[in-house]
Amino acid sequence: MRAFSEQARVYFPAGGLNADPSGIEQARLLGSLAQECKGVQIIVEGHSDPSGNADVNRRLSKKRAEQVIQRLGAAGFDTSNFVAQGLLKAF
Repeated sequence: MRAFSEQARVYFPAGGLNADPSGIEQARLLGSLAQECKGVQIIVEGHSDPSGNADVNRRLSKKRAEQVIQRLGAAGFDTSNFVAQGLLKAF
């Protein structure tokens, strides 16, 4: 699961929160696998680029991670062990 999760990506448009459908499908597959990992904390990382205001980008990054978790929850997955983390990507 770790190897797959390191390769899975959910892409968002610049400055946006609308995830691409193929990425959400990858997240659903990971969500399904995560249901078998009782007691394991799943960290969902959201990213943004470093251009612009760092605080705004950090909030956007976290909102992206929260969006993925919310979509998984709406699909019926137990997301109680999922944690959203916002990160800035360095070039």
